[in-house]
Amino acid sequence: MAKKKTKVIEVQPTQQIANFNQMPVSKLSYSSLTRFLRNPLMFKLVDILGIYSGKSSVSSMIGKACHEALRFYYGSHMDRLDITDLAEARGVAIDVGLKYLDQEPDEGIKYGKTGTREAMLSSYAQAMNIYFAEEPKYHEVLYCEEKFEAEIKTDNGDILPLPGVVRIDLVIKNVDGTIDIIDNKFVTGFTDHETEDYIKIIQMQFSYHVLKTATDLDYLDIVFRYRDWA
Repeated sequence: MAKKKTKVIEVQPTQQIANFNQMPVSKLSYSSLTRFLRNPLMFKLVDILGIYSGKSSVSSMIGKACHEALRFYYGSHMDRLDITDLAEARGVAIDVGLKYLDQEPDEGIKYGKTGTREAMLSSYAQAMNIYFAEEPKYHEVLYCEEKFEAEIKTDNGDILPLPGVVRIDLVIKNVDGTIDIIDNKFVTGFTDHETEDYIKIIQMQFSYHVLKTATDLDYLDIVFRYRDWA
């Protein structure tokens, strides 16, 4: 039997660039990239077709409410008042998160068999109280809960085909002038400390490279701060 010949097709660089401009998405976040790696079909539904599941889990709602509260607390919220008393600022911030949860109807929340709105509100208050009880002292907050979009470059200076987009919890300047990126996680349990989480690695790379291009600042560390509210 004669061997089947293999046809080799050479793609010129200009053709590659043209294909980049025809990509089904215009930008990429760490969450969309990890969604593609874990489930390409879900990536197509959510990131290309814009089809969402419709309901948010209780833990997801609590996390979003906590971030809304911290966005107000650290001064980035449009409704920020001139509050100097720390206890008052914390109380108002917690109310901001409660208002966020109140605006979401029960039909949009996946409570499960035993979950209730009352339990969700109680868990949210507990999460915020834990955060404030363990609150780090930041020298200066440069950015809070802000979204950045920028080109991502390789170490050689080459620009990747798609820009990256990130939403940063906090960017802080330390007393010694170094700058850190802070990511607050509100969770119901901790991953084993010896487990290497590739999602966090991807998130760190996206955050570092997008922020470096968007702000032209040098970053020392990316710190994940976990709060277990369960």
